[in-house]
Amino acid sequence: MTERGAPWQLHAYGHTGHAFTNPAAKPGMQPGFGFDVKATARSWRAMVDFLSDVLR
Repeated sequence: MTERGAPWQLHAYGHTGHAFTNPAAKPGMQPGFGFDVKATARSWRAMVDFLSDVLR
C-alpha cells in the first residue's frame, strides 16, 4: 500500500484477544479469545473516524 501511495494505519489493541468486540466471547472460554469493553470502544471510535474521513 505504501508503494502505491495509499494512506494506511495499523491499530493494535494490547492485552486483547480475538473476538474482543463480541460480548459472547467470555474471557477464558478459549485461549486467546475474550471480550474487552475498552478495546471495543476504542476500535469503534477508530472505525467511525476512518469512515468520516473517507466518506466525506
